[in-house]
Amino acid sequence: MMQSLGLFSQSAVEQVAVGNEYIEYLEGCLLDNFIFWNSRTQQYFLCLVHFLTTWTDCYEVFVEMKNIKIMH
Repeated sequence: MMQSLGLFSQSAVEQVAVGNEYIEYLEGCLLDNFIFWNSRTQQYFLCLVHFLTTWTDCYEVFVEMKNIKIMH
């Protein structure tokens, strides 16, 4: 399961992602969507483009939730 961390600027996401292993890219119009593995926290991060206006965007960042028990 993934939890939304909210909206972040491109530079903020780049600072967090630097030095980590990128898993997958999907080309976008202004920014690319991508998944990366953070070796420090041992979690996957999903970064999806979020359009603010026609000419500006940012990222909505999701993080893998650890130790989640799904009840049926």
